[in-house]
Amino acid sequence: MKYFKTLYLILLSFIFITQISFAKNNAEASQLFKLINDERKKSGLNEYKTETQLQNAADQRVKEIANGIRKSTALKDNNIQFASYSEGSIITDMTVEQVFAQMLKSQRNLILNNKFTHAAASVYESNGKKYWLMIYVVSRNDSIIKQELNIQKERDRVAELCNEARKQNNVSVSLILDAKLSEAAQKRAEELIKLFSHTRPNGTSFSTVLKEYNITYKASGENIANGQFDADDVMKSWLNSPGHRANILQKNFVKIGVGVFEYNGRLYWVQVFTD
Repeated sequence: MKYFKTLYLILLSFIFITQISFAKNNAEASQLFKLINDERKKSGLNEYKTETQLQNAADQRVKEIANGIRKSTALKDNNIQFASYSEGSIITDMTVEQVFAQMLKSQRNLILNNKFTHAAASVYESNGKKYWLMIYVVSRNDSIIKQELNIQKERDRVAELCNEARKQNNVSVSLILDAKLSEAAQKRAEELIKLFSHTRPNGTSFSTVLKEYNITYKASGENIANGQFDADDVMKSWLNSPGHRANILQKNFVKIGVGVFEYNGRLYWVQVFTD
């Protein structure tokens, strides 16, 4: 009985010490985050925003670093979307102020980066070592939390942005978002995961999909893309590419179909145009 009492006391002590350590680490992480934002304010930069999901990702990542894991899925696991990201870490048993001073020397380009919009700090102790981590993220459209894909919303927005671009470039004819053409474009988007090309997986031209949907046309065009986060992002890519831009601004095209398909966390985009 004495043995079980002793074991119980040891377990209680361990839990108590762990809780103290966890609370201390959280406080230090918050303090580090504040010091970084204070430095940004002094430099005339916007403060870093954060989200609970990003904090969870930082907590996951710092433990991965402690365990020697290089390739991380922390951002994906916590539903974080981003245009780009970076991280900075230090292994040291210094005070928060000392760690901040060290980061300011070695990671100044991250702390005072004017492109990163969100960040999170985390501190973790393991095997007598103390790990400090900052994760920095460039958001897309000021959001870092991935939303469920709404295909029709993206289709409508792509068509809207196409017509805005046409109007700005003196193309008087607006594109009509066509339901049947969008079905064909959707099939093409799903095919892109097998072969990212204007040639279909069966070896035929993209335009053969139009016949499958009984779409009549004299002229057609196709734009494809992958990896962009939303309609605004993919339209920016297409309009910055001369060939894709020419399709969007082609005055002889009067109809558009839009397809978007998600596979392994990546979006595949298709525009199909007809006269």
